[in-house]
Amino acid sequence: VVRHGYNGWLVGKDPKSIREGIVHLMQNPALRAKLGLNARKFIEENFSLKRVVREEAKLLRELSGRES
Repeated sequence: VVRHGYNGWLVGKDPKSIREGIVHLMQNPALRAKLGLNARKFIEENFSLKRVVREEAKLLRELSGRES
């Protein structure tokens, strides 16, 4: 999930909005760094191999009717 200003920068679909977003990020290296760090943190917390395997196992148990 992209959160504007936290782990990404959302822009409109039109070329002008895209250009403005790119220029804004090019002119703000600290913001780029913050967005990158937060994006990586989000992925590591929500999509680590350990977590994905745990969630898949939970789903399979629920589908099979076992709660062990």
